[in-house]
Order: sequence, then C-alpha cells, then structure tokens
Amino acid sequence: MINRNPRHPKDGRTIAGRKARQGEIVLKTTPMRLVFIAGFIGIAVLAVFFQWYL
Repeated sequence: MINRNPRHPKDGRTIAGRKARQGEIVLKTTPMRLVFIAGFIGIAVLAVFFQWYL
C-alpha cells in the first residue's frame, strides 16, 4: 500500500513538491567551479595513468 501522507515520517515536516523534485545549483562562485572542474580533470589524469602505466 502506498503511503499518501505528505509529512516526513521522522520529524513531521512537510516538504513542498517543487522543493522535493528540483535540485539547487551549488556551484555559484568561481572558486567552487574551479575545484569541481579540477576534480574531473584529476580523475581523467588518473584514469590515463592507470591505463598506460599499470
């Protein structure tokens, strides 16, 4: 059976459908974006290293 109670089961908070479905962009500043991109580049470099040297 589907629970149709809109309240959170642990603390009774109600969460609006819009907030539950849509994410928030957290990379708002330039330093945050640079760290995020550097992480992707680092993963790619490690992948190439492991592919070629191991």
